[in-house]
Amino acid sequence: RVKVAAPYAAPFAAIGQLMTQNDYTCTATLVAPDLAVTAAHCFMMEARRPDAGKWFMAGFHRGEYQAKYQVLSQVFHPEFKRGLQYKGEDVYILPQAAEHDIAWLKLKLVDGVAPQPMPLLQGTRDQLDAEFKSAKMLLNQGGYAEDHDTILTAHLACELTKFRSNNTLFHRCDTLSGDSGSPIWLTTPKG
Repeated sequence: RVKVAAPYAAPFAAIGQLMTQNDYTCTATLVAPDLAVTAAHCFMMEARRPDAGKWFMAGFHRGEYQAKYQVLSQVFHPEFKRGLQYKGEDVYILPQAAEHDIAWLKLKLVDGVAPQPMPLLQGTRDQLDAEFKSAKMLLNQGGYAEDHDTILTAHLACELTKFRSNNTLFHRCDTLSGDSGSPIWLTTPKG
């Protein structure tokens, strides 16, 4: 991983830190002016104590941010909750729930300057598979890993090892707790 220099330029400025009501942090990514995406398990870290989003801070760096958003709501697939297993203080995502580990956040800008959202693929699974092959199966990942949770770190050109039939990925990107919900993206000739 490398430390991303602040202030963050696109596409890094769209990545930020999510703070929940129960004081957990994850990574999330702005994908529209009022919408971000993260991991659903960020809201299910404790058994029988569901959580809710509080703040999303795009371009977060050492306590400062480019834009601060109030999280109005989060939505994720109802099947996801049934695929979790809790052991001690850890939560495990069972294979049948992995494809549902995504949450959409409805946001309201409350401070700062909104960054350009990270674009989502407009295409089919076959087109995405072709993009992966064109990029020689090399991806990028960026987030707020627990060992550097006040700065954005990224693993650039990390390897995609498998694109599974349930649309989940196996990758060789260097990630830790706190990176949950972080984006994995391709750099293409189009952007």
